[in-house]
Amino acid sequence: MIDCFVSCFRIKPHNNEALKVCLNPNSSFLYHYVLISSLYRIITQPRLPWWPQIDLVYNKSSELRLMFTDTLNKALQGCITHTTLRMIPSFALKGKESTSKFRERGDEVPVIKNLLLLIVRLIHADPMLMLNNQGKTGHEIQSSTLDLINGLVSLVYEPTMPDVALEAMEALLVLHHPEKIEVWNPEAPINTFWDVSSQVLFTISQKLIQHQIMNYTDILKWLRDILMCRNAFLFRHKDYANLGSQVAICKQAHIKLEVVFFMYLWSIDIEAVLVAMSCFRLLCEEADIRCGSDEVTVTYLLPNYHLYQELAHASTVLTTGRAALQKRIMALLRKIEHCVNGVQPAWEETFRNWEVSTKTLTSYPKAKLEDGQVESFHRSAGKRRASHQNSEHELEDQINEWANMTGFLCALGGVCLQRKSPSRPSAGLGLLPMPCLESHKLANSSQDVQYCPVTQ
Repeated sequence: MIDCFVSCFRIKPHNNEALKVCLNPNSSFLYHYVLISSLYRIITQPRLPWWPQIDLVYNKSSELRLMFTDTLNKALQGCITHTTLRMIPSFALKGKESTSKFRERGDEVPVIKNLLLLIVRLIHADPMLMLNNQGKTGHEIQSSTLDLINGLVSLVYEPTMPDVALEAMEALLVLHHPEKIEVWNPEAPINTFWDVSSQVLFTISQKLIQHQIMNYTDILKWLRDILMCRNAFLFRHKDYANLGSQVAICKQAHIKLEVVFFMYLWSIDIEAVLVAMSCFRLLCEEADIRCGSDEVTVTYLLPNYHLYQELAHASTVLTTGRAALQKRIMALLRKIEHCVNGVQPAWEETFRNWEVSTKTLTSYPKAKLEDGQVESFHRSAGKRRASHQNSEHELEDQINEWANMTGFLCALGGVCLQRKSPSRPSAGLGLLPMPCLESHKLANSSQDVQYCPVTQ
């Protein structure tokens, strides 16, 4: 059927009868599968000069986006249903009708997942199949772009479909190429860029902060590539790069990014640490581009600009082991003078993790018996040992991570605990509230003296 569709397209490219049937939302998944597979082959297969181009199908973008959204929703619902079904005892399903209904739904899950994987691959191969919005207003174009990108983002951290998640990352990276960002909303490309891309960064950063992504090192590398694409786009429009950057989500995303890069400095994964350090250079690069469009300095946009440059440079210097790298990082962090943007939230979130880790370690081996095993926060799936019984290595990893967190909190404690109003809320970031630090405050007749709760 795929060969037949491809042949029909090449012989009679303007005959849309087969295309209409395959695009119909009520058609069988088989027709959707044939359509997406055929389009992917038309794009990727080496073509002869007289074969028609794929752009003849660009006018079907809205139908293809609808198919993507519908398949995505069914796949995510199917994953939940499939997991629930495995947890339900067989005697709970009363009657043949209920049993057959659940079985049919369970059988559909692999088919839907395969179709979703193909659609995401198609987006990766040619994003314009989903981005064409001729005849629509700027608001409608931006809304459809946002729905498409948010759908892909939801797949990045979906643990039940790792192959789809990797393909979604590649698709999002292609969508962030400067020439593709231009099409997000041709009527207002800069404003749309700040709005849509910031939502991507905010969502992924939040998942990383909450340790909800197992392959965090790969995600950090991907974030670095996304930031490089963003900077390339901003450089194209450097004369008015700040246009639309005042929206709240833009500032929130920047803070979340800084929190992520700070928090992964204390990771036990040395590769993740080096990637996080290198990402600070891209924050500086963005500030350089943006300050050129308005009469502002880089330190206005990024108060710790010079320190971030030093951190980024340190990632390129050869180090002899994890301990030496941590020592160099802590020495740099002690030089931070401005407790702004992501510095304070990163300290608070790390302190929260440090408290959990301290409680677990102090109650070991009781915690080991209750929880099964001791695990560090930054543990990638690929680095888990084959034997889950080998808890001594897990304990060693958590002790090393606890030591890294302790050093991090001490290094930033000076600047983070100097503020005279510790009860000030943390800007609605959902992080550790400042009032919890009041118990660690020492009163002095002349001034307020505070010390790091880690070393009390």
